[in-house]
Amino acid sequence: MQPFDKLSAIAVPIDIPNCDTDQIIPARFLRRQRMIRLMPVSIHDLRFNPR
Repeated sequence: MQPFDKLSAIAVPIDIPNCDTDQIIPARFLRRQRMIRLMPVSIHDLRFNPR
């Protein structure tokens, strides 16, 4: 296995106090098959149901 030493990605700041992991990727999406791509569901509730 090759060592992981570099990550190229876009950082998205979430300006919410006490942001938990269920806000980043809601648990209801984790129950699907392991091969699901998580990008479309990342911060789903914050994007589609803003407070």
